[in-house]
Amino acid sequence: MRWFVPMLVCALLTACSREKEAPPPIPGPVPPTAMPAVADGKQVQRGPDGLFYYVPTRMPYTGTVRRSFPDGRKAEINFKVGNKDGTYRQFYPNGKVRVESLWVSGSQEGD
Repeated sequence: MRWFVPMLVCALLTACSREKEAPPPIPGPVPPTAMPAVADGKQVQRGPDGLFYYVPTRMPYTGTVRRSFPDGRKAEINFKVGNKDGTYRQFYPNGKVRVESLWVSGSQEGD
């Protein structure tokens, strides 16, 4: 009988205790939306530092930008980390090349 009271107390303490729940994870920084490989000219804008940024993420753009003009001309240029990098081409409405130039790290090469 003298073991009954201590065992009852231990049983009640064990039965009434709950396991602690793990705290919810701390949210980290939200990763930026992935940039498209080809963007519309309105989605990429020049920043105050001279680099071109993808507007939705405000990050330097890497990829191709295609733009259409009201008169039917079209243009495309490649960017690498916010700098023009690659061949810039502007086309007549009929699709023939009007202007072509080469850019490397933001600087125009050649003529």
